[in-house]
Amino acid sequence: SAKLEGPCSVEWRQRSSTQQLEESRELLPGEPRAALCLLGVPRFFDTTVQMMRLNLMERVAVPLDLYAFASASRRPPAPGCGKLPLLVEHDPRDPGSLRRQLQRAAPRREALGRQVSTALLTASEWQVLEEFFLETVAGQVVWGDQPLELLHKDPRAAWRRAAARPGPWLGGLAVRSDIGHDDVTGALNATQPVEDKRESFGVKFSDGSGGHRVRPGAGLAQLRALQWCADAVVWHEQHVLGATYTHVLYARWDLQWLIAFPGIPMLQAMDAEAVWMVPVQADFFANDRFAVVPRSRMSAYFEGWKLLVSGEVAKVFENQMPRAGMPVFVAEGVNCEAFLFARLMYAGVRLVALPAMFYVQCTPDADARTLRSLGYFYCTPFS
Repeated sequence: SAKLEGPCSVEWRQRSSTQQLEESRELLPGEPRAALCLLGVPRFFDTTVQMMRLNLMERVAVPLDLYAFASASRRPPAPGCGKLPLLVEHDPRDPGSLRRQLQRAAPRREALGRQVSTALLTASEWQVLEEFFLETVAGQVVWGDQPLELLHKDPRAAWRRAAARPGPWLGGLAVRSDIGHDDVTGALNATQPVEDKRESFGVKFSDGSGGHRVRPGAGLAQLRALQWCADAVVWHEQHVLGATYTHVLYARWDLQWLIAFPGIPMLQAMDAEAVWMVPVQADFFANDRFAVVPRSRMSAYFEGWKLLVSGEVAKVFENQMPRAGMPVFVAEGVNCEAFLFARLMYAGVRLVALPAMFYVQCTPDADARTLRSLGYFYCTPFS
């Protein structure tokens, strides 16, 4: 057989079946059913998956569908892969078909062995991920994800004006090199020369690059992943379930779950319309590592990308954080969590606190390019 080109970006959706449609028709209106979106860089997933299954997935206490968005590398896919991800419709009764397609997304063996710039994943992480992907109803493995290119395709220029607002809320994006958007927890040393021949679309990044160093798990990349999951949820509801979820959950891959999740039925009985979040790091407004979101509030939490593209984000900040971007002595900090808080308040969302049930897993390494370095910000619960 011909050798597979790779690594390539791959996206998959579960094909509807007669059995699934019959099962969805049996659901009563409003009967709980949840979607769990795991998004970002799946670092340490080989370490976290066991406790995540035990204390989160098995504790949701309602039917649960899994969605996965995995940023595999900052670098582009292999030549010949194409600009768009390979889209696959898979039959859950034939997991082998999806497994074969995932071979196209697998990191190269030499990259896995050295755990360097070509891949953000180790061999053991990919091995666990590949098996986990077979359980999902939709997913995407992205090589060289460039959300700025997606923004550039939109004919409106409103996002360019919005990007001028200082602070790391877009995770590295800046219209001038001397203002905001320095991502102190993810950028490499900006004094190092960076060779990047990509078109920058007139936007300069705080690390001097054309965007390939933008932190893949926060800011603009996080907004793009959240939007992907919202779109995937809607597609699955319309084409497979024939019904809507009651809740959409979001979680990072690298959370080590020590305490059992209380379950959707309990939270729904206490407050069916609230967004449930862990209230730690209050100075950052809203913790963006895990959330339980009623389906009616999915847009407010998951679709910040649309607010940015349309330019409505300016109104969000003006209404909720009017001092954001002003001189430092009166300024309100604007980071990813501040933007999450602002858009939730803008939409009139009620927030209710969950207990701290997890911490961010980290195993240090000497190579900063793997997002697991020995630096302070990389290997503490603050990462």
